[in-house]
Amino acid sequence: MPPHPAEPTPTEPGVPPTPVTMPTHSPAPAKVSRGSLPVRPDQPAGAAWPYGQPGPDPGARRPAPAPPARRRRGLVAAIVIAVAGLGVAGCFALSRMLPGGTSTAGDPTTSIDVLAVPAVGTCHLTRVSSKFNPVAERAERVACNEKHTLETIASGPVDAAANPEQPGIASPVVRDLYARCETAAKTFLGAPWRTTYTMLVLSLPSTGAWRKGATWYRCDLASSDFTAQATTFEVTGTLKGKAKPIRCLSFTYEGTALGDIEPSDCTAPHHGEFAGLVRLPDTDLAGDALRTNLSNRCRPVVLRFLDSSRVANELTYWFIHDDAANTPDRNVLCVVAIDQDRGTVVGSLRGIGTGAIPVG
Repeated sequence: MPPHPAEPTPTEPGVPPTPVTMPTHSPAPAKVSRGSLPVRPDQPAGAAWPYGQPGPDPGARRPAPAPPARRRRGLVAAIVIAVAGLGVAGCFALSRMLPGGTSTAGDPTTSIDVLAVPAVGTCHLTRVSSKFNPVAERAERVACNEKHTLETIASGPVDAAANPEQPGIASPVVRDLYARCETAAKTFLGAPWRTTYTMLVLSLPSTGAWRKGATWYRCDLASSDFTAQATTFEVTGTLKGKAKPIRCLSFTYEGTALGDIEPSDCTAPHHGEFAGLVRLPDTDLAGDALRTNLSNRCRPVVLRFLDSSRVANELTYWFIHDDAANTPDRNVLCVVAIDQDRGTVVGSLRGIGTGAIPVG
């Protein structure tokens, strides 16, 4: 998605106008331009990461930001996945939406009935390439105290009569199920999953298994990096109570793109801070219309975070989301940051008001 243009605002120098506020990320592998997450030097090869701690992401790509607007940049960070549509009421029964599971739920020695709705509390070791997993039954079930990539936090049946074929990635059914999974994840984590270093995956049986009667869904959580884009890490134990919240971030400006986005201690020099979430619009907006919409809605989130009526000249902000046309994940992350030529900040920007920016 092309960068987001910003209009000048006379009363707020350097701050993009209401129609166009700050940068954007536009997910979708093909739309990511430059930048990649570095391999964490403290992570031994093959080692499992504790839930919530982002691990190495050698292949992640970073979206291209927008062109300058009164010394601001717009960027739509692309994070990949696919799925779309509106919710369908009354077609599904959400069951087992409990935050745990029994001690035997994840026992890999238990016989697996592919047609049965999976138990909550089971864990799986599998390669996950997006937030929609259309071959759920192929994942290797393992004990949760062993290395795994997915933890099932909710599951339920899907109406087979209304869905004789596996719901596709862009179907209203998938979007509805993903929304249900988000509710389960918030109950499980105690916060929206997209505010933590996790990735929420909707898993459905393959087309072949579906036709044989495996008509169910799983809501799976994985430990992931900031982009939560096709990148999951092997972990041990449950994610419940251990997911690390997204707060301060370090990154590099690479021309008109961001690179090397990674967590930072807020007391150390860093570049930005997660300010809050908004949702992608239900209407099919694209291009400038979508960027304007998200700019207008991210701006108040950033101002509330700062406890200010304006964005200081030294600051800017970005919005980061998946490809709006094909995603079950409707979250948009609003990130406030030091402007490109201003260096770094030390300390949190939360509630700073009209005070001095802690440039460091």
